[in-house]
Amino acid sequence: MEELKKIVEKYKSEFKDNQDLKVRYFNALNREFALIYIESFADFDIISKDIIKPLMNAEIKRGTSQVILNSSLNEEFDILTYITKNILYASELEVSANFKSNVIKISRGEKLLLCGGEKSGILINAKKIEKRAISEPPTNNVMLGPREGFIEDLNTNIGLIRKRLATSDLKIESLEIGNYTKNKVAICYLTSIADSKVVKKVKQRLKQINIDGILDSYYLRDFLEEKPNSIFKQVGYCEKPDILVGKMLEGRIGIIVDGSPIVLTLPFLLIEDIQNSEDYYEENNKSTFIRILRLTGLAVALVMPGLYISLQLYHFKALPLKFLTTVINSSQNIPMPPALEVLFAFFMFEILYEASLRTPKGLGSSFNIIGALILGDTAVKSSLSSAPTIMIVALSSIAIYLLPDSTNVLRMLRLGLTLLGAMIGILGLVIGLIFIVGYLNDFDSYGVAYLSPMSPYITNDFKDFILKKNLKDLKTRPLGFNQKNLVRMGNKNGNENKQD
Repeated sequence: MEELKKIVEKYKSEFKDNQDLKVRYFNALNREFALIYIESFADFDIISKDIIKPLMNAEIKRGTSQVILNSSLNEEFDILTYITKNILYASELEVSANFKSNVIKISRGEKLLLCGGEKSGILINAKKIEKRAISEPPTNNVMLGPREGFIEDLNTNIGLIRKRLATSDLKIESLEIGNYTKNKVAICYLTSIADSKVVKKVKQRLKQINIDGILDSYYLRDFLEEKPNSIFKQVGYCEKPDILVGKMLEGRIGIIVDGSPIVLTLPFLLIEDIQNSEDYYEENNKSTFIRILRLTGLAVALVMPGLYISLQLYHFKALPLKFLTTVINSSQNIPMPPALEVLFAFFMFEILYEASLRTPKGLGSSFNIIGALILGDTAVKSSLSSAPTIMIVALSSIAIYLLPDSTNVLRMLRLGLTLLGAMIGILGLVIGLIFIVGYLNDFDSYGVAYLSPMSPYITNDFKDFILKKNLKDLKTRPLGFNQKNLVRMGNKNGNENKQD
């Protein structure tokens, strides 16, 4: 009894001043037991019916399959092993004598059963954690296709993946990151498709992370990027299992963090932001049209404000006479030069955007009306900004969201190109675009060209670039990836045509 209390006090000292650490003493099998658990993780129904009740009732069970435990038993008899195999109902049980490991697992919600006279204890994984239901994620709304989305529970997310990949080739490797949080991180890939060199590189980078804790999968992004100081997106992410499985079938790797609904994917290509999961559930002609529309929106978002300023300042003779007259008439009472006027409109829209993200939902519609109608109309009527400027900036800001996953990058590039257009004119825009293309052409994402299949030009991969071909024509995986198996259609066993 005294020895058991000393062990319990040792565990209590590790959880000093934690009021939710509970200890339940009880007698069973002619021994005294102590059950240590965290109250916030406790399912009292499981504790009572699956742990304490079977132990206390074990003394009165008799039969050939049961052994009645008493003080006269041989000392070599392992009572803990007997309890795990014959008495407790829990599915996950482990006999452990490692004090530090036991403390960590108690803090995660596992129960520790201590028996008088034994140095080891039984860890019982029967925790209760509240989690939200599986629903459609807000960032990947679709008209057609699956609507299931990842949630903040790792096991649930892995189950959603396994439901779609009924194969032994699916590999899921786990590790812990965070000195205090001890987050579980799962690396998911298909062994017969993914490049083993990329998998090894990702594992090495994750294992080298030494940080107090990670609260979301985005914490890992800086450690996984090839060029951490670049503004361009280098790690993909998604919130739907069908998107992740589609990327894994092309040779990518998924990284899932317990506590985050966002799954990271590697390698990442620029083309991924132009594509959308719904493209593969729509008619090919419609998907092609939408992709062309996204590319057009990309050009409008980046170039239009800078082009508007450069034409107004340096190349006004290139404007049609009626349009030039409209611009001059609307701008003649504006106290600011065109460049400053556009930057003012940018500033106003950025404030509205940031405020709208943090506005309570109940005020969202009213806030949008105030921002879009009242402020915009007032700015024009008070001669702080002209109507064409507001229209150009608004159209550019809306076009950015045709590629919602790249909005932050596009906003910064738009500002840079606008400043170049204000300083040098169209020549500045051309120089800026050439610099961006040249920079991205030298970009590398885990051995894969960032601009693939445009640079280097890969004819086969253009079947699923701008023009969306029929599914039956996509017989091979993207050739831009280094993968073990290029054939994805017509290969019955999935193991032919492998590359080392």
